[in-house]
Amino acid sequence: MPTRVAERIAEVRIVPKCDCYVIEVIYEKTEQFLAPNEKIAAIDLGIDNLMAVTSNQPDFIPLLINGRPLKSLNQFYNQRRAKLQSLLKGNRQSSQRIRRLTRCRNQKVDDYLHQASR
Repeated sequence: MPTRVAERIAEVRIVPKCDCYVIEVIYEKTEQFLAPNEKIAAIDLGIDNLMAVTSNQPDFIPLLINGRPLKSLNQFYNQRRAKLQSLLKGNRQSSQRIRRLTRCRNQKVDDYLHQASR
């Protein structure tokens, strides 16, 4: 996290997650408006192909983002969660291991989507 920022801090939130806390820092930033032009981009969201990006510009190279790693990660998560839930006693729905598994899965999904957006 940067220690010096040019923008003014508007809000700081401490959000409880499964087994940890997340600190969210919200900045106020002035918007920069761009002049309208005829550059248009389109994004098609899907499962196997997470994103297909194209544009009407002749020099733009179409982009295809693979979604299968996310499907695989989710399948692994569902299998592990089912196995861990079967080991629980009584009517319990969750445990420390399940919460940790969920947090790790969510972090991996966020990381993959962040890398795909770059």
